[in-house]
Amino acid sequence: MNLSDGLFPPSLYWLAHLLALAALGWALWHAPWWRLKSNENRGILFAACVFLLLIWNLNAGIRPGLNYHLLGATLFTLMFGPHIALIAMGAVLLGITLSGGGGWWSLSLNFLLMVWLPVAFSAASLRLAVRWL
Repeated sequence: MNLSDGLFPPSLYWLAHLLALAALGWALWHAPWWRLKSNENRGILFAACVFLLLIWNLNAGIRPGLNYHLLGATLFTLMFGPHIALIAMGAVLLGITLSGGGGWWSLSLNFLLMVWLPVAFSAASLRLAVRWL
């Protein structure tokens, strides 16, 4: 579900830019960077990013034209936490956009729909499961 440019009015894109910058700023500020101090953890994060980039390029999805990578977001959220998951999946989305998988103008809208929303859903589901189980 990589949205292309020109599908929505410019005001929606500007709002998405502001919300995406706020989400990335929040993630960068609150990320537990101590988890990435060891070379092993950084290697695992890099390998997971490359793997998700390859899977995302395969356009594996629910239906043709609906490529929503909720499983990748859940994997990143469970492995690294929601803050680092937002940053890492944002880097993967940037790689997808660089390879022509989406438009530059709609990058922030793609970030909100394909990165922030699944990571928030996965983190909320994890919190509910820990609380009730």
